[in-house]
Amino acid sequence: MKISRHWLQTFCTGPLPANAELAACLTNRGFEVDLYEPAAIADGLYAGRILEIAPHPNADNLNCCKVDVGDSKPLDIVCGAPNVATEVVVVVAKPGARIGNTILQKRDVRGVESNGMLCSAKELGVGIDGDGILLLDSEEIAVGELLNEYLHLSDTIFDISITPNRGDCLSHLGMVREVVAVANLPPPTIDNPHHADIDDTVAVRIDGGASEACPYYGCIVIRNVDARRPSPWWLRTLLERCGLRSISAAVDVTNYVMLALGQPLHAFDLDKIANSIRVRFADDDEKLTLLDGTKACCNTDTLLVADEQQGLALGGIMGGMSSMVSDTTTNILLEGAFFSPQVVRGRTRQYGINSEAAFRFERGVDRHIAPQGLALGARLIKQICGGQAGPLQSSGAGSTLVSNIVVSGAHIRSLIGVPDIDTTTAADYLSALSIPVNVNGDILTVSPPSWRFDLERDVDVVEEVARSWGYDKLPETTSTGNSKMLPQPPQPYTSTKMRRRLASLGFSEAITYAFVPLHWEKLLGQATPVQLQNPISEDMSVMRTTLLGGLLDRALFNQRRQRERLRLFEIGRCFFSNENDDWTHQQPLMLAGVVVGNMQAPQWAEKARAADFFDIKGWLEFLLRDCPGVRFEADRTHTTLHPYQAVRITADINDTTVVIGTAGVLHPAITAELGFTEAPLVFELSLQALNNIRQLPQAVAVSPLPLVRRDLSVTAAANLTAAQLLECIHKEATKLPIINISLFDCYESDNIKKCYGVRLHMQGTNANLTDNDINLALEKVVNALEKTGFSLRQEG
Repeated sequence: MKISRHWLQTFCTGPLPANAELAACLTNRGFEVDLYEPAAIADGLYAGRILEIAPHPNADNLNCCKVDVGDSKPLDIVCGAPNVATEVVVVVAKPGARIGNTILQKRDVRGVESNGMLCSAKELGVGIDGDGILLLDSEEIAVGELLNEYLHLSDTIFDISITPNRGDCLSHLGMVREVVAVANLPPPTIDNPHHADIDDTVAVRIDGGASEACPYYGCIVIRNVDARRPSPWWLRTLLERCGLRSISAAVDVTNYVMLALGQPLHAFDLDKIANSIRVRFADDDEKLTLLDGTKACCNTDTLLVADEQQGLALGGIMGGMSSMVSDTTTNILLEGAFFSPQVVRGRTRQYGINSEAAFRFERGVDRHIAPQGLALGARLIKQICGGQAGPLQSSGAGSTLVSNIVVSGAHIRSLIGVPDIDTTTAADYLSALSIPVNVNGDILTVSPPSWRFDLERDVDVVEEVARSWGYDKLPETTSTGNSKMLPQPPQPYTSTKMRRRLASLGFSEAITYAFVPLHWEKLLGQATPVQLQNPISEDMSVMRTTLLGGLLDRALFNQRRQRERLRLFEIGRCFFSNENDDWTHQQPLMLAGVVVGNMQAPQWAEKARAADFFDIKGWLEFLLRDCPGVRFEADRTHTTLHPYQAVRITADINDTTVVIGTAGVLHPAITAELGFTEAPLVFELSLQALNNIRQLPQAVAVSPLPLVRRDLSVTAAANLTAAQLLECIHKEATKLPIINISLFDCYESDNIKKCYGVRLHMQGTNANLTDNDINLALEKVVNALEKTGFSLRQEG
């Protein structure tokens, strides 16, 4: 927000602090001053009247002017501006004046001596118009008068960062309430009475369903205006110094009132309105073309200002093209209203538009300032464009009263940590900020003013007191207290542990957006995604049900930039809609990974080999080595993965087999559609499901007794798998001295059964195993295998 020091001073009854002091105080009170700098770049200028104009003898585009500046004789000045004319009052820089870093001197211009310069607004730094010289009002300024004060050349512009909760400070009136508290000046008072010249009014109605969205709507009819009249230089200058461009007199006045009082106004062409004004919600798919050319297709939660036939404006956001003020406008309807932040907030993004009015309404505008803004706006339009104004016509009783806030002095001192702040001091601070307060002993009863939307609770009042006391004056203390460790349920699969394990395997962590394109979910998701009602863009239209979309996108991004060997993982939440209640969602914490490229970086000792399905399965076995009963089962039904290179990962949780993840090679069709040259390896695990496993690893003593190794050669039918073989032996091994089981061989052919080689390690706990112990254990294992369908391979 750009603030003019000169403009601030017009609201104050005393002098403001110096620029540096004012900037420091505002910053300390929570309004960071990013920059302050002089508004103009000139000094020593005078008002002059052009008496004569003659063509330059040696240049077609120059004129020789005689200019009266109040001296004994006129000055001869050469000027090339297209708008020079006799008897106009202009800005004259005589020799010795400063413009920018230049001190003007007499100079020869193509054989003619020029004793100064006729200045444009751009050259002086008081506007952006550089096409012609600046023309002054002959009735306001006398010839020969020094123009430093008249042109506000000593003005300073402060660029201030306004936090979102302080929408009341998006105007000079709002900022001056803070400034007078800093300068110890009386609070500003605003009194703009409206005087009607005619009796013309327009009927105004707020629909019952829109009364909360628009508690107040007011308007004034102004007839017989000349909309072609230009805005005076002072109006253009103030707007341009504060970052707004001049458009037309009527529009410039509405912007002036907005920057001055914080109340956005809008001017309609009265002759383009059908009889009356109606504030209502839009019909579904109702169309409205806005001033910036945007064609808004409204829905039923969009507030409109309409007449009897059509919508005229998006309430609190932007006017419509059909009723805009133009050069041919002779009658104006000036609008000033209070629109609830809830009905404006988010609509700018929904319709892809933005406006200064919406920026203020969505943060909160003074509920009661609209009549003052309308009165000021009507007076300025009449002053600039002429015409006669009717009485103020309004509808709505205004917004409801805000509840008082009760806070004790003890509570203020406790939260701030300053024992010297009593209730009288706190009340003085609040009163200086124009906040009404009543003191009763140690109790403060605060009545939030209509412009302070941020004052809702006792802590908000404490913050105001702390700001006024000075954040830099708050004592620095170290808080001490007895802390007690709370019991923490065991979680073997914490995010930190999984990050460390994956980093040890060469993976890099990625962080991607939770909002993803819908086509990703159609390709990769296994559930219906949650749709966003108001997405930022089409590529962020749904919430992810899998982490794979973002990881594959990042892998493809890197691969296209010659990063051929990638291992990425992400830990984040996915979002699933509850079928019974659309407003509640499950948000499990997930872990996913993507692998592309070779297993090893290029080296001389080993040939390059692409990572395959068994590599990713081995990594997952390392990740889940603490998980009891984890199993990898072939999964030919998964639509995202290759039907013959995919597994689902299961584990026993509370005596129930639960799917905790999937892994495999990306489906060839998806690989081609995404644009990969080779199929990535992917996996996804539910950390939430893993952390439901409460069986933690137990430490046991290392046995000093020797190991016994026995190998079994087992045959199996085609429908039996190695996983079933190992699971059968594991179940039997819990009752036997078997400490390790490993599969070391697998053979298949078309004419014989499958053949597996299994190695068993056995070890005693208190004594060496005897042959009888070993043979008994082997017998039990073989019996269990035969019951499952396996058999020992026969010699020959």
